[in-house]
Amino acid sequence: MLRIGRLDLSPGNRTPRITQGALVHKSQLIRPDPGQAITPNAFLIEQAPHQVVAPHFHVNCQFQVFAGGSGSLGRKPLVPFVVQYVGGHTGYGPITAGPEGLLYFTLRPSEPSGARYLPECLPELDRTVPKRQITSDAFPSGSARVGAPPTEVIAPQQDGLAAWMLALGPSGSCPAPRHPKGLARYYLVTKGVLIAGDAQLGTFSIAWVNGDDLLNDVRAGPEGVELLCMQFPADAL
Repeated sequence: MLRIGRLDLSPGNRTPRITQGALVHKSQLIRPDPGQAITPNAFLIEQAPHQVVAPHFHVNCQFQVFAGGSGSLGRKPLVPFVVQYVGGHTGYGPITAGPEGLLYFTLRPSEPSGARYLPECLPELDRTVPKRQITSDAFPSGSARVGAPPTEVIAPQQDGLAAWMLALGPSGSCPAPRHPKGLARYYLVTKGVLIAGDAQLGTFSIAWVNGDDLLNDVRAGPEGVELLCMQFPADAL
């Protein structure tokens, strides 16, 4: 399956909400298919300046890409581009926005489950599920050199988890990063244009691929492209 998400295809989709007292705006980029075990669920969060999203957990696993503004995740400073992977039933946070706010993508391989805030929802936390949280260093735009091998953002793990940043020149192409055992992938364009099937995906656009539709080759538009590739582990569901 190949699914794409673009902000310019979602007019009127930006909705405000109060999350445990914090003001955020959510833009849904790819909606999940109800009832499907493996289905993309991707959205953008714009967190207002100085607002704090309290510590919480999800039943789902997810990637988060911190792509604009500044802030902190617990004690870790957040600037573009920090990538976090969090397993299901793993608490994390708080997420604190800096003076210019904080912009981040949440990318899941399954239907939404809703946030369980801590410590109120601690009885719902399944302690038998192994806890997993990996947060990368910051990889600013330009970290990946055009034509060079992909830069490892999250080092490949034995179960298939991995993340890379790569860059291509105008109309360039290269094999997509590979690591065995992964479940599915998201590609997030951080600059330029990615060609995915018949679609041209500009900055902050997303492609989801799994099964036979994995992008075996990455192709850039005439402006070139810089992108993050994030692969879920085999047991992500």
